[in-house]
Amino acid sequence: MHNNFFIIRETALYLNNIIRGYTIAEIYTQDKDKFIIRLVKSDQSIYLEFSAENRFEYVLIKESASRAVRNTVDLLGSINGSTVVSVSIKGYERLIDVELNNNIHLFLILIPGKGNAFVIFGDVITDFFKQPAGKEIFVYKSIFSRKTMRINDDDNIWSYLKSNFAYFGQNYFNEALHKSGLERKSVINPYNIAAIKTALESIENNIISNPSFLLYKNPVLIPSLCVLEIFEDVETAEFSNINELTSYYVSNAYYSKEFASLKGKLNAEYKSGLNNVEKRIKSLEEKIDSVASSERYRKYGDVLLTYIEAIEKGSDRYIFEDLETGKDEVIKLDASLSVSANAQKYYDKYKKDTGSINLLNKKLESLKLIKAEFEAKLKETESAGTLKELRKMKRTEETESEINKLPFRKFIIDKFEVWVGKDSASNDLLTTKYASQNDLWFHVRGAGGSHTILKVIGKNDVPGKEVIQSAARIAAYYSKARKAGNVPVAYCEKKYVKKKKGFKQGSVVMEREKVIFVKPGLPGDVSSENG
Repeated sequence: MHNNFFIIRETALYLNNIIRGYTIAEIYTQDKDKFIIRLVKSDQSIYLEFSAENRFEYVLIKESASRAVRNTVDLLGSINGSTVVSVSIKGYERLIDVELNNNIHLFLILIPGKGNAFVIFGDVITDFFKQPAGKEIFVYKSIFSRKTMRINDDDNIWSYLKSNFAYFGQNYFNEALHKSGLERKSVINPYNIAAIKTALESIENNIISNPSFLLYKNPVLIPSLCVLEIFEDVETAEFSNINELTSYYVSNAYYSKEFASLKGKLNAEYKSGLNNVEKRIKSLEEKIDSVASSERYRKYGDVLLTYIEAIEKGSDRYIFEDLETGKDEVIKLDASLSVSANAQKYYDKYKKDTGSINLLNKKLESLKLIKAEFEAKLKETESAGTLKELRKMKRTEETESEINKLPFRKFIIDKFEVWVGKDSASNDLLTTKYASQNDLWFHVRGAGGSHTILKVIGKNDVPGKEVIQSAARIAAYYSKARKAGNVPVAYCEKKYVKKKKGFKQGSVVMEREKVIFVKPGLPGDVSSENG
């Protein structure tokens, strides 16, 4: 929440007006990274809530707060009974100084990721909310010393802003870039430095002289003390003071945080998946290019048969002129074989490589479909405007992840999936739990084999004859009839597959089945597809 110096400054001003003269009655914590100070004046109590949660640091005044009976811990007891003298902010640092009587200070640290509270006596920390790194007692000045402004020749404007104006925060950085007409990667030069400084000064003057209390719903909640032109079309809420703005933000920010977190996780997951599949596609394309050169094997076979009479028996090579290039080319021969046998070897190589290309192309098409799915998911994530949409996407991902871990073999035929059991237990699981009523169920007739399911997407998207034949070939391949030339495969809708009481694991009966004769084979298996 308090993601820049100006919001912290405005909070300090507000606290100074509200809690001066109040006495600390108790300080306790009942939530991780948060504590509450009960302040009293006469018979009135008000409550200061401080959050040191990573990237959710804030200070808030509340009219009421309930203390749980259990699981609460008192802390910073050394300042109980102290009275608030003033509240201020130190320099351009993200910390609030609550000055107490007796030369005691309570520093509320609001640095992102380093939220904490220190009790200071003189220059020494005497107590703290969270265990600080390093020594338990150390000098305050050594922690919060400011850096000198620096400019590196290799800086761009964004790194220059982060190095020298970090107290503004990223949202005001983006507004300054918008006002100056610069981009994050704009180079460092005197003109650009002057332009960005002018923009920053304009933002600071607006905030200091006439602050607004705005909350942009982007849908991530973004608080601001001035109008941000970069969010001109974003829904905006306006409040009368910084405490009202903080209170609203805190009440609604967990939704906003979950939205941002979930969106980031889904984006990272999809980008990683897209990156991996793009690498696989590139690798496959390189393999296809290398195998594509096999066309020369067919040409070698043709040349050998054309000039069979001119080639001496026992030769280990034959040199001929390639009419396309005009250059001589050498065909290596196996001297122990006849010319026609050498020609057949080259034809066999050509046929094998051609089959490999067909298989690789099918894999490539499948990977391109997966790539398109990742791209669609990324687009859907980017356009999601509500947490409900993102949660639905997450549930879908979890379901798909769970399915991918199931003990089934899976194949993609066009846009349809074929699932195959691996043993009696997974056959039972596939048929009884993971097959929908309209899915097509396959099993080899007269031989043992795996249950095979062709997933039907919807009533209006029925698989065609070729898809059904491919699913039947897969069922035949994962059966005891794998080596047969022509196998009868029965299939029907899953709703006509019954498992009767007393049947052993993996045993079912079919009704209304049809029978198709196919040669066993897997998708991409050229011999099975041509058989």
